[in-house]
Amino acid sequence: MIAKITSKNQITLPKEIVEALHLHKGDFVSVKRKDNFIFLTPQTFEDKYPEDLLERVEKKMEKGEMPGEKKFASVKKLLRELKK
Repeated sequence: MIAKITSKNQITLPKEIVEALHLHKGDFVSVKRKDNFIFLTPQTFEDKYPEDLLERVEKKMEKGEMPGEKKFASVKKLLRELKK
């Protein structure tokens, strides 16, 4: 299989490989080089914030009990801001 490198140094993985490795949009892969070979390895991460913690934080946010000047409409928006 051949993949073309775009002007932004991106490649599209062949559908057969994506399906075989159960990859989805937004998944991560590590990229390593050894001599003239490139290795892509699917990566999984444990959820840094357990769902019950996120629910408790969201309830506090709804009640206006979170400290700080900036207000967030949801935990997802707060986490998005933290990842910037």
